[in-house]
Amino acid sequence: MALFIRRATCLQASRACAGCVRFRYTAEAGKVKDDFKSAKPFNDIPFKKGYPVINNMLEFAGKVGKMHELIWSRHQQHGPIFREKLGVLDSVMITDVEAIGDFLRQEGKCPKRTEVPVWIQYRKQAGEAEGIFMAGNEDWQRMRSVVDKPLMKIKTVESYADIFNTVTTEFLDRLASVRGPDGVVENIDMELFNWSLEAVCTVLYNKRMGCLSDKRSGESEEFVKAIRVMLETTVDIGVFPPTLAKILRPFRYRAFTRSTDTLFRVARQCVDEAMVKLKSKTVDEEEVGFLEYLLLKDTISTKEIYANVTELMSAAVDTTSNTMQFLLYEVAKNPDVQKKLREELELSVPPGEIATPEHLRSMPYLKAVIKETLRLYPVGSYVGRINQQDIVIMGYQVPKGKNVVVSLHAVGRLPSLNDEPGTFRPERWLRETREASDKPVAFSHIPFGFGKRMCVGRRVAELEIQLLVAQMLQRFDLKPSGQPPPDIVQFVITRPKDPVRVKFEDRRSL
Repeated sequence: MALFIRRATCLQASRACAGCVRFRYTAEAGKVKDDFKSAKPFNDIPFKKGYPVINNMLEFAGKVGKMHELIWSRHQQHGPIFREKLGVLDSVMITDVEAIGDFLRQEGKCPKRTEVPVWIQYRKQAGEAEGIFMAGNEDWQRMRSVVDKPLMKIKTVESYADIFNTVTTEFLDRLASVRGPDGVVENIDMELFNWSLEAVCTVLYNKRMGCLSDKRSGESEEFVKAIRVMLETTVDIGVFPPTLAKILRPFRYRAFTRSTDTLFRVARQCVDEAMVKLKSKTVDEEEVGFLEYLLLKDTISTKEIYANVTELMSAAVDTTSNTMQFLLYEVAKNPDVQKKLREELELSVPPGEIATPEHLRSMPYLKAVIKETLRLYPVGSYVGRINQQDIVIMGYQVPKGKNVVVSLHAVGRLPSLNDEPGTFRPERWLRETREASDKPVAFSHIPFGFGKRMCVGRRVAELEIQLLVAQMLQRFDLKPSGQPPPDIVQFVITRPKDPVRVKFEDRRSL
């Protein structure tokens, strides 16, 4: 604890020292040049020197899945700003929330995300388009304006609640049947993955995929495996230039290519089926599903629809299912949290009914539990942007085209921002019960990103999780199994190294 206090003091001191030139970004071109020239050079930003070309890749390769720990240790060593050099990636890592806010508020009309070279190369070689996760500038803005309505408009998202509740009921029936005599569901990670996949398919494809069945189709199994392989191989080869990745990691590169081929093949099949159905009927744009809505728009091509569906599916499933794993562990471990959740649930949802979006509006503690889960276990590990002009961050020059990254794991654990950062305490998010030391600081909690490139699936994911937790607590008491705290690993997204083990005990009739 003393180490954390000293570190917090150092971080606060570094913020104060950098305050006079911390960040400058103005419409006056002359002013920008003056501030940039007067700032400390980019090469003066602290960094750990590595080997030529590969830089610190060997260090990270020796701790597979533990990048978050290494980045956290770098911040403890260098403070709130440093450079991390990994092969082709040269990133400026920051945890200073004022600098984060200044940077993200000024990201412009078409913010550019951190690029993954092997993803870009795959699209070019396979002749596939880029979707909203990868596209930049006007192409991104054009596609995002189409995708936002069915995924970000609150009224539209809430219309998915009925089918989400149906999927959730079937999922809980399955958990009840596959749990062991001790109440533990083995491989809960895959069960939750299949729940999340089934739920999101009802939105993206407007169809059931049969992921909750004991007799899943071979295609469904292949699709599930492909998502996992694509994410894990991205970590292995993503820091290499694509040509070098083929030479140094040939087996992983081929696995990445095959898994991505599978994802696009399934997307094409579902989109093409929807196109055939759409031609045979008259539809109203306001009443169709997500896929039909995209097909009715003439501003987005068929290839771009393939790409967007693939990207959305790849991003939506593991993120939601792993957030639920961490949430289950914490709720089972903290009976006081579970008691408060159930009390809120019983006050909000009448007996014999299941939660609806209207009920959820009066359930702030449930939302606080999800927020606290994402603070401790940010499933989207980083928020990164490529700055689009010369800027100054915390007194240092950051030239145009550099990668600026926020480690959500590090920010969520800063003692200067979070009282008792290692403690699971949802009350810190409730205005009426939190202590003065718990008052959230702007930009200290951005698990879905910020601004125009905020996660497009945020509202869908939150609704899925809220409805699942509500139904689950109506049906089961969650009990710990004696498992130690989850060993966190990062493979593009954050997940437990081993599946969490929670006992699902039938609730006693009152």
